[in-house]
Amino acid sequence: MLHNNKIIIVFLAIFSFSSINAQNSKKDIRYKVFATELECDEPRWETEGYTTQINENILTNIKLTNRANVYTEGSAATATKATEDANVKLTLSGSNEWMWDAAGFQKPDYTLSGAVTKVKFIGLGIKGYQAVISFTIKVTEVSTGDILAQMDFTGSKAKPEVSKASAFPAALKKTNEAQQTFFKSIFNLRTTIFKIEDASKKAAKKVKVNLNNRSGLAVKDKLIVKEVVYEDGVAVDENIIGELKVKEVGNQKSLCQVTKGGDKILRLFDKSNIEGIICELKQK
Repeated sequence: MLHNNKIIIVFLAIFSFSSINAQNSKKDIRYKVFATELECDEPRWETEGYTTQINENILTNIKLTNRANVYTEGSAATATKATEDANVKLTLSGSNEWMWDAAGFQKPDYTLSGAVTKVKFIGLGIKGYQAVISFTIKVTEVSTGDILAQMDFTGSKAKPEVSKASAFPAALKKTNEAQQTFFKSIFNLRTTIFKIEDASKKAAKKVKVNLNNRSGLAVKDKLIVKEVVYEDGVAVDENIIGELKVKEVGNQKSLCQVTKGGDKILRLFDKSNIEGIICELKQK
């Protein structure tokens, strides 16, 4: 009996380890973005740390949208070096060339660049200081080299602070909402179907998707369902096959009603390859 229990424990340990590995091996379908540091014409803005704070703020805001994985020069530099054949060369504007570790830093879909255009402080006497900050963000599509979007951001009229050191982040915070709206307009919310919750013999009726209440999803939102088309193991296209309507947004997953394409969703859904079907938030 003791011997049998040991066998069961070993089996469960192996099964759990395999399950964890399977979960870790799932593809991340979010957009891949490589962010360069913003250009700056005024050297003191860099030496005093203002440019660094803006760069960090931009990275935070794009990550908060839950729509993109962001890489930087620093993260690429610390990646484990792969063999020469596993590396992907990406040429950016100018003469900068970066090496991407194919194991952890794949060729990005987009690059993010820009420039700091203004850092100014307004003295308000005993009230302290107000800061005025301006910077530009530019998003470029890697496959075509085309500038997809560019926008100017200004942070000002924040509550006066006792020092310039505290006035600067207060002004920068004023750009957060505009930045996230900008990024959401470019990088759509993408997810996969976790399971088919309800179905007839011919069509899926309800599904659960891998989005929760921290993703920005809301009840009555609509999701476009797409089949990913592969050639030689590489995704080359996405075909629209259906549509979902969000019924419940949960702490882990969200429940959706299938409104179009239930037959195709039922036929194509594969638990072992859930990334074969992509769900994208329908723009209003």
